[in-house]
Formats: sequence, C-alpha cells, structure tokens
Amino acid sequence: MNSANTLAITGYVDSVLIYYNDNLLGVGNGFNDATNDDAYGRECMNNNHVITGRCECGQTQVAISKPPMLRFHCHCTICQTLYKKPFSDVTVMWAKDALLTQGEHIEYRRPGLLLKRGVCTQCKQPIFATMTLFPGVKLAFIPANRYDDPTMLPKPSAHIFFHRSNVPIEDGIEKYRGFIRSELVVSWLIVKSAFVQLLNR
Repeated sequence: MNSANTLAITGYVDSVLIYYNDNLLGVGNGFNDATNDDAYGRECMNNNHVITGRCECGQTQVAISKPPMLRFHCHCTICQTLYKKPFSDVTVMWAKDALLTQGEHIEYRRPGLLLKRGVCTQCKQPIFATMTLFPGVKLAFIPANRYDDPTMLPKPSAHIFFHRSNVPIEDGIEKYRGFIRSELVVSWLIVKSAFVQLLNR
C-alpha cells in the first residue's frame, strides 16, 4: 500500500478509536504488540487458537490471536517492487493481536512516513508490516500467502491503486483507481472491518 499520504487512514480511524478505545484496544486480550520475546512467543505458539505464518525460508515467523479483519490487493508501485509481483495480497489486523515469534532475521524498510515494511533478510520476502495510526495504536499487515492455513483468511474486499495495474484481472472484486480514491476506500474498509470485529466480540 502506498504510504506517502496514509494520513488519510489516520483521520478516518481516529474517530472510531477515540470512542471505542477500550473495546478496540482490548486491554488484556490478544497480544501486546509485535515483539521478539522468545518466551512469550513460545507460550503463544502453544495456544491452539493462535494462527501462524512464516516467510518463504521459515526463518521469520508470526502468530496472530484472531483471524485478520480485512484483506485487499494493492497495485501501488511500492508493493509491485517489494513483492516482485503485479500486486500485493495483504491481510490487516490490529498490531496488538500480532506477534513476531521469530524475528531476528527481519529488516524494516520505510519508504513512507507511517508504514514500516518487514522483510526477511534470508529469503528477501515481505512477512510483516506495521502502521502507526497514533501513539499506542497500530495496524499490522501480513501477506496472505504467508499463513500456514490460508483457509481461515477473509476473501479480498478490493483492488486498490488499480490504475497502476499492469495485468488484466477479471475476478469479480471491486477495483478502485486513483490515489485519493484508493486511500479513501482502504480507510473506509479498515473502519468498517473494525466495527464488524467489535460487534462480533
């Protein structure tokens, strides 16, 4: 996802988080944040309800405490370069629900202001990214093809930055062109997914 002006997301999500802060942050639930705490990672991995994933070589591993709340395809040029594919297929969750259980080989790249993209230094594959909405509240992004069990993933909701697409795609998923429209759409999808997750608790 293009991160040059991701402040659009902050504006949309702020209004939700300010009112639902305790519910969305879920104090005492899920994980605290992405961390490399080995003991904590082993404890979480032993939890049967934890969803796991790993990079291509297996040297960087992640775990999340609940299914992702959103999935979309991003065609921005940053994603095309980073993933070395026509588009990225990414899932979204609150960073508090995500944990790096093996993260000693991850390197963070920051082509934008808010989004830190974690790439395994061994296989050079993207595995984990975070975006700070405001202090103490972050989103996490994990590529859909990195999960051990992809059957639990939500269906993709949209193609964004489709004006950058270099391949024809006819998959029945809504496609959005233009920078501003793409940013607004992904902001709305995150807000909507947050509400749905809150109501389903």
